[in-house]
Amino acid sequence: LVTPIQLLGVYAALANGGTIYQPRVVKEIRSVEGQILKMSTPKVLKKVKIDPAVLTTVRLSLWKVVNRYGTGVKSYIEGIDICGKTGTAQVADVPYDEKEKEKVPFKLRPHSWFVSFAPYNNPRIALLVLVENGGEGSKNAAPTAKKIYEEYFKDFKRNKEMIVKYRIPYWEKRYKPRKDISALTVLAEPPPPEKKSQPGSKKETSSPPVTITTKEVKSQIDVRPKID
Repeated sequence: LVTPIQLLGVYAALANGGTIYQPRVVKEIRSVEGQILKMSTPKVLKKVKIDPAVLTTVRLSLWKVVNRYGTGVKSYIEGIDICGKTGTAQVADVPYDEKEKEKVPFKLRPHSWFVSFAPYNNPRIALLVLVENGGEGSKNAAPTAKKIYEEYFKDFKRNKEMIVKYRIPYWEKRYKPRKDISALTVLAEPPPPEKKSQPGSKKETSSPPVTITTKEVKSQIDVRPKID
């Protein structure tokens, strides 16, 4: 089990690179005249070591959930690059279909979750929305999060230069999976370069492309990732 504040802390750590802070309720205390009497300073609980490659993979996957037709598309805001994940937490062993939700008593409907951070580059905020008995996370929590982000970034959106500054790297947006095959194995590294043959020696060639065999495909093809 996990509480909303715990899960939010995890996503904040994904956003900032692995630092977990103690949650705070009060940012500052002011007098009636507006003078700051006391400031609440962030307290680091611990720092988690995360492999940079793993962190990039997770962050990019969360970005795709919102910006590439994932379950979080209803939180999408152009120019903000929100990264997040929806959740549907079952509260009872009862079949649930969003289209026929009226057949399920309200108290037996699943909880709707959406946890996220934004922007992808240089994140400024982490946000969690939990709608108790709200159904699927994509239907209720994600749209609610969008409204909060729109209010938080209303000035940010008007500044086009800032939007460009915080946009996701160009090559990551351009990557598209191959559609001409039903299954593929991606090479982690390109094949070794072809060695030049020496006089009197047998000619050596680079490794052949990966063999892919499925019910639909059985052929020799090069499956290295390509940028369209």
